[in-house]
Amino acid sequence: MYVEVLFIDDEKGVVKSLTRLMRREGISSFSCLSAEQALNWLQTNTVSLIVSDYLMTGMSGTELLAKVEARWPDTGRIILSGHADFDTVLKAVHTGVVHKFLAKPWENQELLEHIKTSLASQLRIKHPENYQANNYHKNCPENCDPSDIKLQAVLDTVVDGVITINGMGIIGSVNRSTEGIFGYRSSELVGKNISMLMPEPYRSQHDHYLKEYSSPGLKGILGNQRRLVGLRKDGEVFPIELSVNSMEIDGDTQFLGMIRDISRRVVAESQNQLLLDALEVAQYGVALFGAGDRLIHWNKQFTELYKEKRIDLYEGLTYEDFFRQCLSRDLFISEGVDSEKWLSQQLAMHDELPVSVEYQLTSGQWLEIRESQAENGSVIVSHFDISKQKQAQVSLERAVAEAEHANSARGRFLAMMSHEIRTPLNGVLGILQLLQNTQLTEEQTDYIQHAVSAGDGLLTIISDILDFSKIEADKLELISSPCQLSTLISELEQLFRLRVEEKSIQLITTVDSSLPKWVELDGHRLRQVLLNLMGNAIKFTDYGEVSLQVKVEGDMLVFNVTDTGLGIPLSEQNKVFTEFTTIDHHLKHNQNEGTGLGLAISHKLVSLMGGEISFTSEQGVGTSFTFNIPLVLAEPTEIEQPKDQLAIRGRVLVVDDSSTNRLVAKAMLENEGVSVICASSGVEAIAIYSSAEQIDLILMDISMPGMDGVETFHRLQQLKGWKQTPVIAFTAHVQLDAKQEFLNEGMQDHLEKPLDKSILLQTISPYLSCMHENESYDCIVEEPIENALLLDIAKLDQLARDTSDEVLPELVNVFKSDARSRLNSLAKVEIEESEAKRHFHTLGSSGALYGLIELANKARKLESLCVEGKDFKEELQDFLEMATESLQVLDNHMSERNH
Repeated sequence: MYVEVLFIDDEKGVVKSLTRLMRREGISSFSCLSAEQALNWLQTNTVSLIVSDYLMTGMSGTELLAKVEARWPDTGRIILSGHADFDTVLKAVHTGVVHKFLAKPWENQELLEHIKTSLASQLRIKHPENYQANNYHKNCPENCDPSDIKLQAVLDTVVDGVITINGMGIIGSVNRSTEGIFGYRSSELVGKNISMLMPEPYRSQHDHYLKEYSSPGLKGILGNQRRLVGLRKDGEVFPIELSVNSMEIDGDTQFLGMIRDISRRVVAESQNQLLLDALEVAQYGVALFGAGDRLIHWNKQFTELYKEKRIDLYEGLTYEDFFRQCLSRDLFISEGVDSEKWLSQQLAMHDELPVSVEYQLTSGQWLEIRESQAENGSVIVSHFDISKQKQAQVSLERAVAEAEHANSARGRFLAMMSHEIRTPLNGVLGILQLLQNTQLTEEQTDYIQHAVSAGDGLLTIISDILDFSKIEADKLELISSPCQLSTLISELEQLFRLRVEEKSIQLITTVDSSLPKWVELDGHRLRQVLLNLMGNAIKFTDYGEVSLQVKVEGDMLVFNVTDTGLGIPLSEQNKVFTEFTTIDHHLKHNQNEGTGLGLAISHKLVSLMGGEISFTSEQGVGTSFTFNIPLVLAEPTEIEQPKDQLAIRGRVLVVDDSSTNRLVAKAMLENEGVSVICASSGVEAIAIYSSAEQIDLILMDISMPGMDGVETFHRLQQLKGWKQTPVIAFTAHVQLDAKQEFLNEGMQDHLEKPLDKSILLQTISPYLSCMHENESYDCIVEEPIENALLLDIAKLDQLARDTSDEVLPELVNVFKSDARSRLNSLAKVEIEESEAKRHFHTLGSSGALYGLIELANKARKLESLCVEGKDFKEELQDFLEMATESLQVLDNHMSERNH
């Protein structure tokens, strides 16, 4: 394998930093952690340049490079160290063992210049004859020794300036870097006094220093680096770093000077000092670890953070030893935690910078530790005391949790209210639909139409509130499927036709001829948006027209609904898409109606579909709403033709605890020739199914007291006689994708209360259409019931019919035993809210089944208080007394009934 640079250093951090720098510059490199490892690697691999640390365990850098020079003499060799002995390095350079000596810490740009210069010079070093002819013919005599030429070539690769002078200060030779540093050519320097490169007062003092170099006061100058100033040819004075050593050549004392231009370093040091000064006033602890992971600087705040635990901070402290001190003083980990494992994890994170991690100290204090790496491999470690932020975060999280709980409670409340409203509404609208199929006078027909319209309006309000709740909770999911837009628009035209005729206005629809026949989208939600926009337009338009335009623009479908109605006042336009806000039109206050949710929901639905909605309006002129959604083509799909309803035959088991709902469903189905069996509970449904000869379909109410619909369904599946009968969920639960939930349970479909006859028949027909028309079945006829204050005897009579007179006493005894047990639990002073809620729920559902209407109503009220987190105990004693009285009334009635 060939690489350009081989790094040898026994500190992993230094090697990692150097390797990363080379990778960034596109220079191939390899690294070793010892001289021995490097020599072994060199046996089978080649390299152009070796950069080695000086002081290493075992073999030193100069010893290593001496071996390299002996075996691979054409390889470039650089020492990079902060602990080198100058005389040793100078000797190594003089003998050719070392080509360059660079000091730690390094500056990345300077280091790169050295490495790139050394790599570029390898060709010249391998062919000194060419280099001599081109570069040294002016300075070297014709009989110049080839070894001198080679040494000069080596010195010319050194970035630092190298100058030799005699005892009189006369310059004997310079390398190429010296020319670059001072701006002179070598011919202008050789033979001149070195003082020409110094400004006053150094120039006047220099010759005297040379004469007296051996005096005790000046011996300290030789062999050491000093910071001075130099003088360029153009007169610029600049900072230099000078190292001078004496040498004896043929009995003559000469001096070798190495000069480095430190202008950039001085600027960087000045900037660094500003940074260090800034760190001292920082409000958090900062520590700097060098490339070898040793501490080189830290500020006062860092000291204060660890002062109490007496952590010993000093230059050279390793990163690992710092944390070992912390662990030994019980910081960062609690009792029982493996400290070595924790430290290994911390060191592993330290190798993958940048990193940010939070720790809670054993004192309860919170620290955030952030670490990042500088270009030169140094690591900046910041320790923040975030205890106050954590306290604020805990408070915020608590507030968020409470808000989420409140939002969840609101969602549960809305779902419960939806169920509670839809259940009686199912009976109302169902009965009205049945009445419409009877002989009515014109006046009665008008009354029923108004009642149905009011009921549909109430359903719309319920649906809007629930839709908005689902959108806010991010629970509303779009269901895309192939949609035929022409059919959807035609349905909307038919839907609004009567309303526009009543108002004597025009409804105009325009569909772009380029509109694809089939598109992929959520047709139900698109229909909902158009219903809102067109409904509002018609409502607020008394003269003129309402138009719907559909066209294609690029990859978007564009819908526009325009009217010539009242228009929206400018002062009200900023509230158009705000929830629970209605627009005050001034001119027609009686039109200011509704929940104020339609446009807010439309806005959110369009956003969910990936589009945007906007409007323009002028009061007294009209309003125009425009929205777009992505155009996605769909494959044509077959439209299922409606089945002949007259052919629907079969036997259906209707399971519902509401006698009204059972009556409505039963009447709707029987009017179409379907035989119906009814059950008022899950237990009764199981008994009927077990004994029935044939049941073709089950309509299963979900929210029933005691055994709910899902549990009843699963118990039916466990029966030996289970015949894979289709089951359709029949419920007022429309919140949180209930339909999919029931399908996941294994049911075949879902019907939403209140029942619509056409939807009911359309839903059940696939499961019954294969039945023969001449089949007929007996069905159980239910009589209307009347409510009583404490005991509704009709409920018990119904239960007896649904089960049997023989089984009824046993069922009542089981109920009474369970009810009294729950009442005893509720009477305990220390009862928890969750347990009380469970008892109230069960008493509410089972009490209604056994005719204890007052008990059931009161139990449900107290259950609602528990759900809302309100105090129920103020009303608990009255409830217990009333419940005990109700059970006694039931006891008395059963005694009379048995006799």
